[in-house]
Amino acid sequence: MNRIESNLYQSYMTLKEPLTSEEIESLPKLKNLTQVQINLKTFTDLSNLSEMLKKFNNNLEIIFNIDNNNQNIFNEYALANEEFLKTFPNLKACKNVHNFDITTYLENEKRLYDIVRPAQDFSPFEQYLYVYNIVKSYKVYAESPDDKSQSRSLYALLDSDYMVCFGYTNLLCDLLNKLNIPACQISATIFGGVQTKEELQSFEVENPLGKMGFHSRAMVNLVDSKYNINGLFFTDPTWDNRKEKDTYNYALLTPDEYNKSHNYNYLETNALELFFVHNEQEFDERFAFLSTQIINSDNFIFHDVNPWQYLIHDLLNYIHKLDRDFYNHLKKRYVNLEATDKEKVIATYKECYSSLRKYIISKVNKPIDYQTLKEGITFIYKQTYVASDEEIAKMVEQTMQQNAERQELVFPNRKIIDQNDNITDLDYMPNKFIK
Repeated sequence: MNRIESNLYQSYMTLKEPLTSEEIESLPKLKNLTQVQINLKTFTDLSNLSEMLKKFNNNLEIIFNIDNNNQNIFNEYALANEEFLKTFPNLKACKNVHNFDITTYLENEKRLYDIVRPAQDFSPFEQYLYVYNIVKSYKVYAESPDDKSQSRSLYALLDSDYMVCFGYTNLLCDLLNKLNIPACQISATIFGGVQTKEELQSFEVENPLGKMGFHSRAMVNLVDSKYNINGLFFTDPTWDNRKEKDTYNYALLTPDEYNKSHNYNYLETNALELFFVHNEQEFDERFAFLSTQIINSDNFIFHDVNPWQYLIHDLLNYIHKLDRDFYNHLKKRYVNLEATDKEKVIATYKECYSSLRKYIISKVNKPIDYQTLKEGITFIYKQTYVASDEEIAKMVEQTMQQNAERQELVFPNRKIIDQNDNITDLDYMPNKFIK
Protein backbone atom coordinates (compact mmCIF):
# COMPACT_ATOMS: atom_id res chain seq x y z
CA MET A 1 0.00 0.00 0.00
CA ASN A 2 1.48 3.40 -1.01
CA ARG A 3 1.32 6.66 0.93
CA ILE A 4 -1.87 7.79 -0.82
CA GLU A 5 -3.84 4.58 -0.30
CA SER A 6 -3.01 4.59 3.38
CA ASN A 7 -4.92 7.88 3.81
CA LEU A 8 -8.08 7.30 1.79
CA TYR A 9 -10.46 9.04 4.22
CA GLN A 10 -8.54 12.22 4.98
CA SER A 11 -9.99 15.62 4.03
CA TYR A 12 -6.67 17.42 3.61
CA MET A 13 -3.15 16.40 2.67
CA THR A 14 0.29 17.99 2.82
CA LEU A 15 2.79 16.86 0.20
CA LYS A 16 6.41 17.35 1.22
CA GLU A 17 8.05 15.40 -1.58
CA PRO A 18 7.17 14.33 -5.14
CA LEU A 19 4.85 11.37 -5.64
CA THR A 20 5.68 8.23 -7.54
CA SER A 21 3.72 7.35 -10.68
CA GLU A 22 1.86 4.67 -8.70
CA GLU A 23 0.88 7.19 -6.02
CA ILE A 24 -0.30 9.68 -8.64
CA GLU A 25 -2.60 7.04 -10.12
CA SER A 26 -4.07 6.49 -6.64
CA LEU A 27 -5.05 10.15 -6.13
CA PRO A 28 -8.63 9.83 -7.52
CA LYS A 29 -9.38 7.37 -4.70
CA LEU A 30 -9.22 10.23 -2.17
CA LYS A 31 -12.98 10.93 -2.31
CA ASN A 32 -13.08 13.05 0.89
CA LEU A 33 -10.16 15.28 -0.02
CA THR A 34 -10.94 19.03 0.07
CA GLN A 35 -7.49 20.62 0.38
CA VAL A 36 -3.93 19.82 -0.69
CA GLN A 37 -0.90 21.80 0.46
CA ILE A 38 2.36 21.39 -1.43
CA ASN A 39 5.45 22.38 0.56
CA LEU A 40 8.01 23.58 -1.97
CA LYS A 41 10.76 23.67 0.65
CA THR A 42 11.15 19.93 0.13
CA PHE A 43 8.88 19.28 -2.88
CA THR A 44 11.54 20.46 -5.32
CA ASP A 45 11.07 18.15 -8.32
CA LEU A 46 8.13 19.49 -10.35
CA SER A 47 8.69 17.30 -13.42
CA ASN A 48 5.47 15.32 -12.85
CA LEU A 49 3.46 18.11 -11.18
CA SER A 50 1.07 18.60 -14.12
CA GLU A 51 0.40 14.88 -14.24
CA MET A 52 -0.38 14.95 -10.51
CA LEU A 53 -2.67 17.99 -10.72
CA LYS A 54 -4.70 16.42 -13.54
CA LYS A 55 -5.73 13.67 -11.13
CA PHE A 56 -7.35 16.16 -8.76
CA ASN A 57 -10.87 17.50 -8.91
CA ASN A 58 -10.76 20.99 -10.42
CA ASN A 59 -12.65 22.42 -7.45
CA LEU A 60 -10.14 21.10 -4.94
CA GLU A 61 -8.31 23.77 -2.92
CA ILE A 62 -4.63 23.49 -3.84
CA ILE A 63 -2.09 25.64 -2.01
CA PHE A 64 1.57 25.96 -2.98
CA ASN A 65 3.69 27.14 -0.03
CA ILE A 66 6.41 29.37 -1.48
CA ASP A 67 9.21 31.44 0.03
CA ASN A 68 12.05 33.51 -1.39
CA ASN A 69 14.39 30.56 -1.45
CA ASN A 70 12.26 28.18 -3.52
CA GLN A 71 10.29 30.66 -5.61
CA ASN A 72 12.34 30.26 -8.80
CA ILE A 73 11.57 26.55 -9.03
CA PHE A 74 7.83 27.13 -8.86
CA ASN A 75 7.85 30.32 -10.94
CA GLU A 76 9.64 28.65 -13.83
CA TYR A 77 6.97 25.93 -13.86
CA ALA A 78 4.04 28.32 -13.29
CA LEU A 79 5.01 30.78 -16.01
CA ALA A 80 5.37 27.93 -18.50
CA ASN A 81 2.02 26.40 -17.46
CA GLU A 82 0.04 29.52 -16.62
CA GLU A 83 -3.09 28.70 -18.63
CA PHE A 84 -3.23 25.15 -17.28
CA LEU A 85 -2.99 26.35 -13.67
CA LYS A 86 -5.80 28.85 -14.24
CA THR A 87 -8.17 25.94 -14.87
CA PHE A 88 -8.08 25.30 -11.11
CA PRO A 89 -10.29 28.06 -9.61
CA ASN A 90 -9.20 27.28 -6.03
CA LEU A 91 -5.47 27.03 -6.70
CA LYS A 92 -3.49 29.46 -4.56
CA ALA A 93 0.12 30.48 -4.13
CA CYS A 94 0.99 31.16 -0.50
CA LYS A 95 4.00 33.48 -0.37
CA ASN A 96 5.24 34.97 2.90
CA VAL A 97 2.06 33.73 4.67
CA HIS A 98 -0.27 35.51 2.21
CA ASN A 99 -2.52 33.54 -0.17
CA PHE A 100 -2.94 34.75 -3.75
CA ASP A 101 -4.89 33.34 -6.67
CA ILE A 102 -2.53 32.21 -9.42
CA THR A 103 -3.37 35.16 -11.71
CA THR A 104 -2.57 37.78 -9.06
CA TYR A 105 0.53 35.90 -7.98
CA LEU A 106 2.01 35.65 -11.47
CA GLU A 107 1.16 39.26 -12.38
CA ASN A 108 3.15 40.49 -9.39
CA GLU A 109 5.98 38.03 -9.94
CA LYS A 110 6.36 39.23 -13.52
CA ARG A 111 6.66 42.81 -12.27
CA LEU A 112 9.40 41.77 -9.86
CA TYR A 113 11.29 39.81 -12.51
CA ASP A 114 11.15 42.89 -14.75
CA ILE A 115 13.03 44.84 -12.07
CA VAL A 116 16.02 42.47 -12.10
CA ARG A 117 15.99 41.52 -15.78
CA PRO A 118 18.60 44.18 -16.75
CA ALA A 119 21.06 42.57 -14.31
CA GLN A 120 20.73 38.99 -15.58
CA ASP A 121 24.20 38.98 -17.17
CA PHE A 122 26.02 40.84 -14.39
CA SER A 123 28.34 39.06 -11.97
CA PRO A 124 26.80 38.28 -8.52
CA PHE A 125 28.48 41.25 -6.80
CA GLU A 126 27.31 43.56 -9.58
CA GLN A 127 23.82 42.08 -9.35
CA TYR A 128 23.83 42.65 -5.61
CA LEU A 129 24.81 46.31 -5.93
CA TYR A 130 22.26 46.81 -8.71
CA VAL A 131 19.44 45.42 -6.55
CA TYR A 132 20.64 47.17 -3.39
CA ASN A 133 20.64 50.49 -5.26
CA ILE A 134 17.06 49.97 -6.37
CA VAL A 135 15.77 48.86 -2.97
CA LYS A 136 17.46 51.48 -0.79
CA SER A 137 16.08 54.28 -2.96
CA TYR A 138 12.74 52.65 -3.81
CA LYS A 139 10.75 54.95 -1.53
CA VAL A 140 11.29 57.30 1.37
CA TYR A 141 10.83 55.49 4.69
CA ALA A 142 7.21 55.93 5.80
CA GLU A 143 4.73 53.89 7.82
CA SER A 144 1.17 53.47 6.59
CA PRO A 145 -1.24 55.17 9.02
CA ASP A 146 -4.07 52.76 8.24
CA ASP A 147 -2.78 49.37 7.08
CA LYS A 148 0.72 48.30 8.11
CA SER A 149 0.78 45.61 5.42
CA GLN A 150 0.97 48.44 2.84
CA SER A 151 4.52 49.17 4.02
CA ARG A 152 5.62 45.56 4.52
CA SER A 153 3.83 43.11 2.22
CA LEU A 154 5.87 42.47 -0.92
CA TYR A 155 3.11 43.00 -3.47
CA ALA A 156 1.36 45.81 -1.58
CA LEU A 157 4.45 47.98 -1.35
CA LEU A 158 4.89 47.85 -5.14
CA ASP A 159 1.99 50.27 -5.47
CA SER A 160 1.63 51.92 -2.05
CA ASP A 161 3.33 55.11 -0.91
CA TYR A 162 4.76 53.42 2.19
CA MET A 163 7.80 51.34 3.10
CA VAL A 164 9.47 50.47 6.40
CA CYS A 165 12.45 48.29 7.30
CA PHE A 166 10.60 45.00 6.81
CA GLY A 167 9.47 46.17 3.40
CA TYR A 168 13.02 47.10 2.35
CA THR A 169 14.49 43.75 3.35
CA ASN A 170 11.47 41.85 2.02
CA LEU A 171 11.96 43.39 -1.42
CA LEU A 172 15.76 43.05 -1.25
CA CYS A 173 15.67 39.33 -0.41
CA ASP A 174 13.03 38.56 -3.00
CA LEU A 175 14.90 40.29 -5.83
CA LEU A 176 18.27 38.78 -4.85
CA ASN A 177 16.81 35.29 -4.73
CA LYS A 178 15.30 35.85 -8.16
CA LEU A 179 18.90 36.31 -9.32
CA ASN A 180 19.93 33.16 -7.42
CA ILE A 181 21.76 35.12 -4.73
CA PRO A 182 20.64 33.52 -1.43
CA ALA A 183 19.34 36.04 1.09
CA CYS A 184 17.04 35.93 4.12
CA GLN A 185 15.53 38.42 6.54
CA ILE A 186 16.69 38.61 10.15
CA SER A 187 15.44 40.58 13.13
CA ALA A 188 17.65 42.94 15.13
CA THR A 189 16.93 44.67 18.44
CA ILE A 190 17.80 48.35 18.27
CA PHE A 191 18.55 50.31 21.46
CA GLY A 192 17.95 53.91 20.45
CA GLY A 193 19.71 56.62 22.41
CA VAL A 194 21.25 54.27 24.98
CA GLN A 195 24.83 55.28 25.73
CA THR A 196 25.76 53.75 29.10
CA LYS A 197 25.32 50.40 30.77
CA GLU A 198 23.25 52.07 33.50
CA GLU A 199 20.91 53.56 30.89
CA LEU A 200 20.56 50.18 29.25
CA GLN A 201 19.72 48.41 32.51
CA SER A 202 17.16 51.09 33.37
CA PHE A 203 15.85 50.95 29.85
CA GLU A 204 15.39 47.18 30.02
CA VAL A 205 13.24 47.61 33.11
CA GLU A 206 11.31 50.73 32.19
CA ASN A 207 11.27 50.23 28.42
CA PRO A 208 10.42 53.88 27.62
CA LEU A 209 8.61 54.42 24.34
CA GLY A 210 10.97 55.05 21.45
CA LYS A 211 14.02 53.59 23.16
CA MET A 212 13.73 50.08 21.82
CA GLY A 213 12.56 48.67 18.54
CA PHE A 214 12.76 45.54 16.46
CA HIS A 215 14.44 46.21 13.16
CA SER A 216 14.60 44.12 9.99
CA ARG A 217 17.92 43.42 8.31
CA ALA A 218 19.08 40.66 5.98
CA MET A 219 21.83 38.11 5.51
CA VAL A 220 23.34 37.41 2.10
CA ASN A 221 25.56 34.61 0.84
CA LEU A 222 27.62 36.32 -1.85
CA VAL A 223 30.01 34.34 -4.04
CA ASP A 224 31.70 36.06 -7.00
CA SER A 225 34.96 34.77 -8.48
CA LYS A 226 35.33 37.93 -10.63
CA TYR A 227 35.77 40.03 -7.47
CA ASN A 228 37.22 37.28 -5.25
CA ILE A 229 34.22 37.39 -2.88
CA ASN A 230 32.97 34.36 -0.97
CA GLY A 231 31.28 35.11 2.32
CA LEU A 232 28.22 35.65 4.46
CA PHE A 233 27.26 39.27 4.99
CA PHE A 234 24.68 41.38 6.82
CA THR A 235 22.92 44.16 4.95
CA ASP A 236 20.55 46.99 5.79
CA PRO A 237 19.03 49.01 2.91
CA THR A 238 16.84 50.95 5.37
CA TRP A 239 19.81 52.68 6.94
CA ASP A 240 21.22 53.54 3.51
CA ASN A 241 17.88 55.05 2.43
CA ARG A 242 19.25 58.53 1.77
CA LYS A 243 17.77 60.18 -1.32
CA GLU A 244 20.22 63.09 -1.31
CA LYS A 245 23.36 60.90 -1.37
CA ASP A 246 24.31 57.46 -2.68
CA THR A 247 25.37 55.50 0.42
CA TYR A 248 26.63 51.94 0.90
CA ASN A 249 27.76 51.98 4.53
CA TYR A 250 25.39 49.14 5.46
CA ALA A 251 25.53 47.31 2.12
CA LEU A 252 27.72 44.31 2.97
CA LEU A 253 28.76 44.07 6.62
CA THR A 254 30.85 41.23 8.00
CA PRO A 255 29.84 39.99 11.49
CA ASP A 256 32.67 42.09 12.97
CA GLU A 257 31.44 45.17 11.12
CA TYR A 258 27.85 44.42 12.09
CA ASN A 259 28.88 44.31 15.75
CA LYS A 260 30.26 47.81 15.43
CA SER A 261 27.00 49.23 14.09
CA HIS A 262 25.42 49.20 17.58
CA ASN A 263 26.19 51.12 20.77
CA TYR A 264 26.07 47.87 22.72
CA ASN A 265 26.05 44.25 21.64
CA TYR A 266 24.33 41.64 23.77
CA LEU A 267 24.25 37.94 23.11
CA GLU A 268 20.80 36.83 21.96
CA THR A 269 19.56 33.29 22.51
CA ASN A 270 19.42 32.11 18.91
CA ALA A 271 21.72 30.52 16.36
CA LEU A 272 22.38 33.79 14.57
CA GLU A 273 24.99 34.47 17.28
CA LEU A 274 27.04 31.52 15.99
CA PHE A 275 28.03 33.53 12.91
CA PHE A 276 29.94 36.01 15.10
CA VAL A 277 33.07 33.91 15.56
CA HIS A 278 36.60 33.67 14.17
CA ASN A 279 37.77 30.16 15.02
CA GLU A 280 36.65 26.77 16.36
CA GLN A 281 37.33 27.66 19.98
CA GLU A 282 35.13 30.75 19.80
CA PHE A 283 32.38 28.76 18.10
CA ASP A 284 32.49 26.05 20.80
CA GLU A 285 32.54 28.57 23.63
CA ARG A 286 29.67 30.58 22.19
CA PHE A 287 27.64 27.44 21.50
CA ALA A 288 28.12 26.24 25.09
CA PHE A 289 27.26 29.65 26.51
CA LEU A 290 24.13 29.99 24.34
CA SER A 291 22.98 26.55 25.47
CA THR A 292 23.20 27.70 29.09
CA GLN A 293 21.40 30.94 28.29
CA ILE A 294 18.58 29.06 26.59
CA ILE A 295 18.08 26.78 29.60
CA ASN A 296 17.77 29.84 31.85
CA SER A 297 15.59 31.81 29.47
CA ASP A 298 11.97 32.42 30.45
CA ASN A 299 11.11 32.58 26.76
CA PHE A 300 12.32 29.08 25.97
CA ILE A 301 9.13 27.03 25.64
CA PHE A 302 10.49 23.86 24.04
CA HIS A 303 11.19 22.08 27.29
CA ASP A 304 11.32 18.66 25.63
CA VAL A 305 14.14 19.80 23.32
CA ASN A 306 17.79 19.98 24.32
CA PRO A 307 19.18 23.52 23.98
CA TRP A 308 21.96 22.39 21.67
CA GLN A 309 19.37 20.53 19.56
CA TYR A 310 17.37 23.76 19.31
CA LEU A 311 20.51 25.67 18.27
CA ILE A 312 21.50 23.16 15.59
CA HIS A 313 17.96 23.09 14.22
CA ASP A 314 17.89 26.91 14.13
CA LEU A 315 21.31 27.03 12.50
CA LEU A 316 20.26 24.52 9.83
CA ASN A 317 17.30 26.75 8.98
CA TYR A 318 19.70 29.61 8.24
CA ILE A 319 21.93 27.32 6.18
CA HIS A 320 18.94 26.05 4.21
CA LYS A 321 18.05 29.64 3.28
CA LEU A 322 21.59 30.85 2.63
CA ASP A 323 23.32 27.90 0.96
CA ARG A 324 21.03 25.26 -0.52
CA ASP A 325 23.98 23.38 -2.07
CA PHE A 326 25.74 22.99 1.26
CA TYR A 327 22.47 22.02 2.94
CA ASN A 328 21.89 19.32 0.32
CA HIS A 329 25.46 18.15 0.85
CA LEU A 330 24.67 17.74 4.55
CA LYS A 331 21.48 15.82 3.71
CA LYS A 332 23.46 13.36 1.60
CA ARG A 333 26.22 12.96 4.16
CA TYR A 334 23.89 12.76 7.16
CA VAL A 335 20.91 10.79 5.87
CA ASN A 336 18.76 11.31 8.96
CA LEU A 337 19.04 15.09 8.97
CA GLU A 338 15.30 15.47 8.27
CA ALA A 339 14.13 12.22 9.85
CA THR A 340 10.95 12.18 11.92
CA ASP A 341 12.45 9.84 14.51
CA LYS A 342 13.66 12.06 17.36
CA GLU A 343 16.56 9.81 18.41
CA LYS A 344 17.88 9.61 14.86
CA VAL A 345 17.69 13.38 14.48
CA ILE A 346 19.56 13.96 17.74
CA ALA A 347 22.32 11.57 16.72
CA THR A 348 22.59 13.23 13.31
CA TYR A 349 22.77 16.72 14.81
CA LYS A 350 25.73 15.62 16.92
CA GLU A 351 27.44 14.20 13.83
CA CYS A 352 27.01 17.33 11.70
CA TYR A 353 28.13 19.82 14.39
CA SER A 354 31.75 19.91 13.21
CA SER A 355 30.70 20.33 9.55
CA LEU A 356 28.52 23.32 10.43
CA ARG A 357 31.30 24.86 12.53
CA LYS A 358 33.86 24.47 9.76
CA TYR A 359 31.49 25.94 7.17
CA ILE A 360 30.65 29.05 9.20
CA ILE A 361 34.28 29.81 10.06
CA SER A 362 35.15 29.58 6.36
CA LYS A 363 32.41 32.05 5.37
CA VAL A 364 32.46 34.86 7.94
CA ASN A 365 34.53 38.01 8.48
CA LYS A 366 35.81 38.38 4.93
CA PRO A 367 35.45 42.13 4.41
CA ILE A 368 35.07 43.73 1.01
CA ASP A 369 37.86 46.25 0.49
CA TYR A 370 38.05 49.76 -0.96
CA GLN A 371 39.15 48.74 -4.45
CA THR A 372 36.44 46.10 -4.81
CA LEU A 373 33.73 48.50 -3.69
CA LYS A 374 35.02 51.18 -6.04
CA GLU A 375 35.09 48.80 -9.00
CA GLY A 376 31.58 47.55 -8.25
CA ILE A 377 30.11 51.04 -7.86
CA THR A 378 31.87 52.14 -11.06
CA PHE A 379 30.27 49.25 -12.93
CA ILE A 380 26.79 50.16 -11.63
CA TYR A 381 27.23 53.85 -12.50
CA LYS A 382 28.19 52.92 -16.05
CA GLN A 383 24.94 50.96 -16.35
CA THR A 384 22.90 53.76 -14.77
CA TYR A 385 24.20 57.04 -16.16
CA VAL A 386 24.87 58.31 -19.67
CA ALA A 387 28.24 59.90 -19.07
CA SER A 388 31.87 59.72 -20.15
CA ASP A 389 34.39 57.53 -18.31
CA GLU A 390 35.94 60.67 -16.85
CA GLU A 391 32.58 61.90 -15.56
CA ILE A 392 31.79 58.47 -14.09
CA ALA A 393 35.17 58.41 -12.34
CA LYS A 394 34.47 61.79 -10.73
CA MET A 395 31.02 60.64 -9.58
CA VAL A 396 32.48 57.50 -8.04
CA GLU A 397 35.21 59.46 -6.23
CA GLN A 398 32.56 61.78 -4.80
CA THR A 399 30.46 58.81 -3.67
CA MET A 400 33.45 57.13 -2.01
CA GLN A 401 34.30 60.39 -0.21
CA GLN A 402 30.72 60.91 1.00
CA ASN A 403 30.58 57.33 2.27
CA ALA A 404 33.96 57.71 3.99
CA GLU A 405 32.70 60.79 5.85
CA ARG A 406 29.46 59.09 6.81
CA GLN A 407 31.36 56.01 7.98
CA GLU A 408 33.06 58.08 10.66
CA LEU A 409 29.66 59.24 11.92
CA VAL A 410 27.61 56.04 11.82
CA PHE A 411 30.32 53.67 13.06
CA PRO A 412 31.80 55.44 16.12
CA ASN A 413 33.57 53.61 18.91
CA ARG A 414 31.43 50.71 20.14
CA LYS A 415 31.23 48.62 23.29
CA ILE A 416 30.50 44.97 23.96
CA ILE A 417 29.23 43.40 27.19
CA ASP A 418 30.29 39.81 27.83
CA GLN A 419 28.54 37.13 29.86
CA ASN A 420 30.15 38.44 33.04
CA ASP A 421 28.91 42.01 32.47
CA ASN A 422 32.38 43.26 31.61
CA ILE A 423 32.35 46.20 29.16
CA THR A 424 35.04 46.34 26.48
CA ASP A 425 35.65 49.05 23.88
CA LEU A 426 35.75 47.59 20.39
CA ASP A 427 38.43 48.78 17.99
CA TYR A 428 37.32 51.31 15.43
CA MET A 429 36.12 49.65 12.26
CA PRO A 430 38.52 50.27 9.36
CA ASN A 431 36.97 52.76 6.93
CA LYS A 432 36.67 50.71 3.73
CA PHE A 433 35.77 53.81 1.72
CA ILE A 434 39.29 55.20 2.22
CA LYS A 435 42.08 53.78 0.09
